[in-house]
Amino acid sequence: MRHRKRGRTLGRNAAHRKAMFRNMANSLFEHEEIVTTVAKAKELRPFAEKMITLARRCALANRDAEKIREKTTGLAKESTERAELLAEWRKANAPVLHVRRMLISRLGNHRLQGDDDHDTIIHKLIKTIGPRYADRPGGYTRILKLTKRRLGDAGHQAMISLVTDDGASPRKRRKKDEAEKKVPAGAAAAEE
Repeated sequence: MRHRKRGRTLGRNAAHRKAMFRNMANSLFEHEEIVTTVAKAKELRPFAEKMITLARRCALANRDAEKIREKTTGLAKESTERAELLAEWRKANAPVLHVRRMLISRLGNHRLQGDDDHDTIIHKLIKTIGPRYADRPGGYTRILKLTKRRLGDAGHQAMISLVTDDGASPRKRRKKDEAEKKVPAGAAAAEE
């Protein structure tokens, strides 16, 4: 009997499972949706949501620290006011640094390919994904079971994706963002 043995082993040992969830979470945050088996998606969901909660907490602290940092611009380097503001910024930035290090320890610091806005997964989590869910108290991912079985072993497949407020899938939102980028700023103002 498996009493008090929570979670699926997925036919892997603990180290392999940990590495697999780390890789799957990195792919989820990079592409914002991935296709996998239903069992893996259900096991990935709490892991990924904990990382988003950390990023969300970091985003709130980062916003406050950046406001303090902006006050220091334009002040002389030798001024005591600037030194006091920087000391205050270091205190406000300490939780951000702590959360960033926790995320790196759990996800690694993988580089993103072809993304001009973000260098790493952690940077994308803190700068984009965390603020997106600042007002949402959990439930950041969605699992959709797919009707098409996997070729080879006919395994049940599911798509796990990050939830958006407007209900659009990440793929549709990405296309919409690309279309907005293609329209020049002057043309958008002329339309209004």
